Amino acid sequence: MLKKLYDMGFFDYRNFIICNQKSLSLNSDEAIVLIKILENYSHSKSIEHEKIASSVNMTQSKLDKTLASLNERKFYEFYIEEKNGKVEELVSVDGFFNRATAILDNKEDDIKDELFRILQLVTTSLNRTLTSKEIDIVSSLVEEDRYKYDDFKRSIEKISNENRLMTIKTISNELNVKEEVKKSNIRSVGLDFFNSIK
Repeated sequence: MLKKLYDMGFFDYRNFIICNQKSLSLNSDEAIVLIKILENYSHSKSIEHEKIASSVNMTQSKLDKTLASLNERKFYEFYIEEKNGKVEELVSVDGFFNRATAILDNKEDDIKDELFRILQLVTTSLNRTLTSKEIDIVSSLVEEDRYKYDDFKRSIEKISNENRLMTIKTISNELNVKEEVKKSNIRSVGLDFFNSIK
């Protein structure tokens, strides 16, 4: 799927590699060279050493070492193809796309686990089974607004401590109040910084 998106120009592999460098176990040189391999791969199924060397700030020996490291760990592999009696050495980057897919699947699983824990917390707090509409609201707060388990827990504790009626609406409102407080704090810090440099 990712490979198809890449072929269509819809997969931002540069940003993905930079953001997931640690998960991919890449050092900075390997990340840069892998980006260059993928840039070239979109129009040429071979590794163009000269092109990569001219676009990265590396000695030839360092580039060779980096390419060897990526190849050993199967981020890319060579294969032979015969066309019209002509033998060509080409490159496959399937190894990179398999790793990228695994990372994205794992992150999706993390969100699902977080959502499950939050739904349990909210169900316990309301002391009843949630309706499908309420589950949709909580899911939206987790998946779209990126609220975490700790955010829900703090909001629920605050509502409980203030003896307010516990509903999905009051929980949602409390989460939004916390978000507004965060934003206003960020604005005041920014204003303080701006005023200090006047």
